[in-house]
This record gives sequence, C-alpha cells and structure tokens, in this order.
Amino acid sequence: MVGEAADGLAALETARALRRDVAQSTSSGRPQGGAYFECRYMLPPMRKRQPILTEPQYFILAALLDGPLHGYGVIKATEQATDGRLKLAVGTLYGALERMEKSGLVTADHEEVVDGRQRRYYRLTQDGTDTLEQEALRMQQAAAIVTGRRRGLGAAPA
Repeated sequence: MVGEAADGLAALETARALRRDVAQSTSSGRPQGGAYFECRYMLPPMRKRQPILTEPQYFILAALLDGPLHGYGVIKATEQATDGRLKLAVGTLYGALERMEKSGLVTADHEEVVDGRQRRYYRLTQDGTDTLEQEALRMQQAAAIVTGRRRGLGAAPA
C-alpha cells in the first residue's frame, strides 16, 4: 500500500511537471526547456493508390487501349468515343500526355516522319491499363448509386 501511494505521488508530480511545460509553451506549441514527447501510432502499410483521372486523361487512356496512337489519332479517337462532346486542344493533349508519361501511365512507343513531320506514338503501360480499369470501375459504382435510386424511388415531387 505504501509503495502504491509513492507510485501515485510520483505519477502526480510527473503530470504536474508536464502541465507546467505545456503552460510555458511558445507560440509554436513546443514546450520550452527541451521537454518533448513523441507519440507513435500504428499506421496501415502504405498502398500505392492510383489517382482519379480527369475526363481528358480518362479518354486519352481509353483511346490507347487498342494500341499506340500519335497525337492527332488520340484527338480523333477521343472525339469519336464521346460523340464529339470532348474536343481536345493540342496543348491539353500534350500536357496530359507529358504528365501521364512522368507518372508511368503511358510511354512513347515509337516515332516516324510523315510528310516531313515527326509523329510520336504513345502506348499504355501496365500501370496505365490498371489505372484506367480502376477508374472505369469507380465510375460504374458511382453511377450505380444514382441509377439504383432513380429506379427505386422515382423523381422527387416539385
């Protein structure tokens, strides 16, 4: 009993000392006098998460599903896939291709000269294919929430 009381008093003194250190904290929130306490949390292992694609990126990757295409071919394929709704500007296309190449979603396949002009063909990487499939599944699941509610409930009264 006496030992337990002494342990309790020591714990109380430690708590009071901690409170004093916190009260003397600077505006940065760090206790003065060098009293720092480190908290460690168990975090789940980091998993490589694929980014959500923008609409142009999604359709650029989709255009490359059938094989390598050059820039103009990608523009025409995206326009056709969206029934003309998405018309990629050249700057948008090449900016997106550059970013996706840096992130490993596409890679330059080969180049050729046609009518004196250089054409670079791009193709999907395995990461690009996986990302496109994940995004298609995510969009399908999101759409199912809305279409499932509309079928079950109908339109709300005005």
